[in-house]
Amino acid sequence: MTLIAALLPQHFALADVAPYFESATVQKPRTQAGISVDAAGILDGILLKADLSVQAPGRATQLVPRVASSVALTHRLGLDTKVELPDWNAPTGPGAKVDTTVHFDPSVPFVDRLEGKFWRSPDGQTGQRLQLGFHKKLRASAGVAPLTIRSHATFETATGLDRSIGETAAPDARVDSRRVGFETELTGLLRNVPPGRCSVRVKVEKTTGARAGTTQSIGYTQNWAMRYLGRLGMNVRMLRDSIDTADELQPSLRLTWSGEF
Repeated sequence: MTLIAALLPQHFALADVAPYFESATVQKPRTQAGISVDAAGILDGILLKADLSVQAPGRATQLVPRVASSVALTHRLGLDTKVELPDWNAPTGPGAKVDTTVHFDPSVPFVDRLEGKFWRSPDGQTGQRLQLGFHKKLRASAGVAPLTIRSHATFETATGLDRSIGETAAPDARVDSRRVGFETELTGLLRNVPPGRCSVRVKVEKTTGARAGTTQSIGYTQNWAMRYLGRLGMNVRMLRDSIDTADELQPSLRLTWSGEF
């Protein structure tokens, strides 16, 4: 890295250049190697990452290069861009995947973040998403777990090819879909339980267009910190989905355990 810094121009030599390597695991069958450039020495808030991902979803090995950048335009406004190029091993393939996100942290007391996202997938599908997050403390008494509500609303539109008529869809065979979602989480329900130990989450989504339907879910999460035994978690969830199922109620129970050795 010292040699690289010496060969670069002076304004680039001020940047922090660091290589990184992530080996494949069972949960993530993909190996990544790349270079991270932190240009804080040139201008605060600029981060650039370029890596090459090696993955084998089947018998063929894929080499997928990616470039990601993060720029803090102000202390409240930021811009993130991710570009994933086509597989280098494929003679022909789809175009690049582009994902751009603009996030703004307003100074309003109860608003967390306003975020806009624009993306384009390799098959030509494009979309826009606007998300607004906010929170409010409903109870803040001394010696009692605060009762807090956190919510975010999502508005998304997407345009792509109609694959229902076959893989060789005409270029003008476009379909539009719109999704409106609202999710809220309530923590601190039990006064004598530390915050973050129990919560109730409600989520509702309405989709119109090619895959019209409604998804509704409500879940309860409880965590216990046990001495010498780590942490035990339980999540109970009730889901009703009219998009991929026949609008049936689908209950689920998940138990988790974590500890340090």
